[in-house]
Amino acid sequence: MRVAIVGQPGFIHDSYKMNIDNLLGSVGFNTGNLVYMHAITQHIQSEKRFFGWGIKPDLINKNFNLMVFAAANQLNPDKDLPNLAKLFEA
Repeated sequence: MRVAIVGQPGFIHDSYKMNIDNLLGSVGFNTGNLVYMHAITQHIQSEKRFFGWGIKPDLINKNFNLMVFAAANQLNPDKDLPNLAKLFEA
């Protein structure tokens, strides 16, 4: 099974080369996101690939069996995410 994951793998590549503002920005100023994504990465044993928010639905549909979207910050009754809805509907 091939799994597409929208988000980072739970670590920051070459983090030692970055200043603190860029490091924090890369995790949405929430270091808990690293822990959360690391846990997801460890629990999914299948072949996986990580993508950013701009992933095209056709790429997912043609090449992957499953898409995982870590939505801890997005599950909020005050959030309106029409672009995300379009991604899931495609």
